[in-house]
Amino acid sequence: MLSHAHLPHVRECPSVGIETLRFYEAAHQETPGGEPGGAEPPAPTANNQEAIFGINPESVPLIVVAIAVSIGVVVAGWFYWRRPAVLWAAGAVMAAFAVLDIIEFSHQVADAHTTLVVLAGTVALLHLAVAALAFRVVTTRSALAPAVVS
Repeated sequence: MLSHAHLPHVRECPSVGIETLRFYEAAHQETPGGEPGGAEPPAPTANNQEAIFGINPESVPLIVVAIAVSIGVVVAGWFYWRRPAVLWAAGAVMAAFAVLDIIEFSHQVADAHTTLVVLAGTVALLHLAVAALAFRVVTTRSALAPAVVS
């Protein structure tokens, strides 16, 4: 089994993946004639990218849309915070972002990137807190509203 111990000069670089190690090993094996063998790097495939429902969450257009939606939620919440539909929508968007943050958190845990684990976890908790706050405000406000009897 390959590990960073097999290649001392990449031992300090934890971001080097197993595919890189395999490529390096294949490129530096000697052929039967005594010459070093050559290997082509593995071609990127669709299986190498993480996709959610067939959509790459790290694509630039999707990130731009997420930023626009975030700004829209902030503006709607700022100007129309008394409308329950706005708070329900804001809570739903924040809950959806929290789910994506939790997926990123688990990905970073698997890759052992401590700083990104802390950052993704913090952002996920903040998104969950905002979603809970929005839902709490809507339910509390509707419970306190007087019943209309006609």
